[in-house]
Amino acid sequence: MSSERLKRGGFPYFSRQQTVKSLTENSRREIFLSLKP
Repeated sequence: MSSERLKRGGFPYFSRQQTVKSLTENSRREIFLSLKP
């Protein structure tokens, strides 16, 4: 199913969503660590 979506040209959007998601998770983790005493 995912390979079909990649063939249809949905890869750029998918990769962009994944990048934003990973960046959000990383920033959230960094904020959490910085808030710890």
